[in-house]
This record gives sequence, structure tokens and C-alpha cells, in this order.
Amino acid sequence: MDLCISELHLRRPPWRLRNKVIAENLLPNKSVLDLGGGAANLLKYYSPTDYMCVDGMDIPEVDKVIDLNTDYQNELTNNWDYAVNSGILEFVANVELYLDRQKSLAKEYIFTWHPDKLMGKQGHDWIQEIIKKNYSIEKSISWGPQKIYRCLLK
Repeated sequence: MDLCISELHLRRPPWRLRNKVIAENLLPNKSVLDLGGGAANLLKYYSPTDYMCVDGMDIPEVDKVIDLNTDYQNELTNNWDYAVNSGILEFVANVELYLDRQKSLAKEYIFTWHPDKLMGKQGHDWIQEIIKKNYSIEKSISWGPQKIYRCLLK
């Protein structure tokens, strides 16, 4: 996955407050698989019982470097309480396939979506239909133009 994002951008991300909102909506003392976790910024706001940061960039905070456009789920363990996908859906090559691949990884899923029309990204109706193919949306939170979805498998 070529995201064209620098390591500095991952360390001081503009999306850090989105991760704070996500953390505030997670139950305490749970395990987290952070897909596209970058510099593990979520840990500034949440203390999981177990944590794995997965990203395509090899920086010290990343526990496992994986291209998320591949069969990444085969390289990860299952039984996480949460699989957090904060700011990654906009960058994968095939959103539907990406979401399908992670269905066995966790009990609950957090997805975020930022509809940026100038970059050719789709709106919330589009992503919600894709999410609903395999997940039930239990809660959605608006954060500026973005939405955070808390989901369970169907």
C-alpha cells in the first residue's frame, strides 16, 4: 500500500482527536487490533489489555508490517475484542474485500469514513451499504464530515 504519508505525519496526526472519540466509545479493559494504526496514536487515549498495531510503514510503534491490500488476515491472530480501522478504509484498493477479510478477527469493529469529494471518495451512504453486507452498524458518531461506525458481525 503506497499511502504517501511521512513518518512525521503519523507521529503528529491531524486525526488524533478522532482516535480520542473512538477511545471514549470503547469498553474499558479490552484487547485492540489497530489496523492501519500508524504510530499507535490510539494508545494515548485508551489502555487495552492487549494491543497490536498493524501498518504498512515500518516504524518502531508498528508491531506487524503488512500490506493491507493482501490477505493480511492470514498473518494475524483472531479473538480480539476490537478491530479498529481508523482512517484506513479510504486508502485500501478494494474496501469490500478488505472488510470481508477481517470478519474473523474480532468481536466488535470500529470503522471510520471521511467522504472527500475532491479526491473522488464516496459518501457515507456508499460506505454504509458496503459495511452492512457483513456487519450490523450498532452506533455511528459524526466527527466533522467524518463518521465513526461501531459494528458487530451479522
